[in-house]
Amino acid sequence: MHKKSATPKQRRPAVEENAGAEIGEKETVIKPHANDDPVFAIYGEPFITNDKGTVHLNQRAVAVKCATEYMVRYDPTLKAYQRFDKESGLWLPIHEVQVRRLLGDLLLTLGQQWHQQEFVQLNNTSQFNSLCKMLQPYQISVASESTIGLMHVSNGVLDMRGKSPKLLPHDPKYAFPFSPRIKYDPKAKCPRFLQEFLCAALEPMTSPCFKNIVDPCCLDQTLATVFLLSEAPQAAVRARW
Repeated sequence: MHKKSATPKQRRPAVEENAGAEIGEKETVIKPHANDDPVFAIYGEPFITNDKGTVHLNQRAVAVKCATEYMVRYDPTLKAYQRFDKESGLWLPIHEVQVRRLLGDLLLTLGQQWHQQEFVQLNNTSQFNSLCKMLQPYQISVASESTIGLMHVSNGVLDMRGKSPKLLPHDPKYAFPFSPRIKYDPKAKCPRFLQEFLCAALEPMTSPCFKNIVDPCCLDQTLATVFLLSEAPQAAVRARW
């Protein structure tokens, strides 16, 4: 009596079981840890799933993440959104439509990272409006510094608070919304200003004094104008800056 030969499936049951186990392991969804992100470590995961399996968006966490990731803030005085431009070193105004676009791009990225692609594709206009409003009080965390005595130039920030000017790099902590677009060059000369204007309008002895008073007028806040007007002789021409 001849025995039936075992089929390939009967010969390798353990091998197929191991292969099935490997496939099951590959299909396991691994999501990021909130503690690995400085924003989500404080405000929680961007997507919250309740006991019934319903997914909700953590709007506060997403708003702060957008502000941090894209350097966006809201100025309540100007009632406008601003974004720090690294190239110019300025906080430039942006429209709310641009903020919604940034939020949309961020949600797509988070959806892929946290395996919630289907959920983020269902977001509607009201959701983005709510996120924009949430971003207003929860802004980017940047240690701001007073700009008194500082001047924004195209190649940095000119610090004029010491005995001699010092060029600092652009930084979001300096809240400059505009710039004179002047490039600071410590070796530059101004012969036309000194010879054609000051020497022609003032006596030689008063030119250096006048120049020392006018220089600080380039800054945002200065008392040089008040000093100039109060100390100028009655016969002199008085001006305002």
